[in-house]
Amino acid sequence: YARLARLQLLASEWSDEPAAKLRALGDVVRLREYQLDDKAGAFDAQLLALQHAATEPELPQVVSETERLAGELGREGDLIDAYRAVAPNVLDSEIQRRLYLDVADLSRAVRKDLDLSRDYYQKVLDTQPDDRRALAALESIYRERNDDERLVEVLLRQADVAGSDVDD
Repeated sequence: YARLARLQLLASEWSDEPAAKLRALGDVVRLREYQLDDKAGAFDAQLLALQHAATEPELPQVVSETERLAGELGREGDLIDAYRAVAPNVLDSEIQRRLYLDVADLSRAVRKDLDLSRDYYQKVLDTQPDDRRALAALESIYRERNDDERLVEVLLRQADVAGSDVDD
């Protein structure tokens, strides 16, 4: 199985077609995880698949599988760098938004990097100015940092988004 996994990895490198690369890397992931009991190796192959899936219709499944393996291995922090590399190339705006939000959330929770987190919440707002999740997260960050000027800006944006909903 180890030799077959290496062969499939080579096949992914040799192929020029993204779909063929993804199939070969999927085989590597399955062989490493289920036949060789090597989840770390499977995760590494899954990260390669993620790089090649950015513009492919299989991206949602690849992201889901990557998150599953990261969770099982306790390597959620590795998703930050992987998503940062892939997200700008993603064509589907909703998936790109999700990746940006994941980078922001994980940066804040795992690495305690409020600057990176803030930057990625802002990227979400640049494409979707009324994103309530990003606005609420930025509000929390600015409160934590005692950045009153930016906090007021975010609160005003939230008020605009809430519109006629007085409770919000």
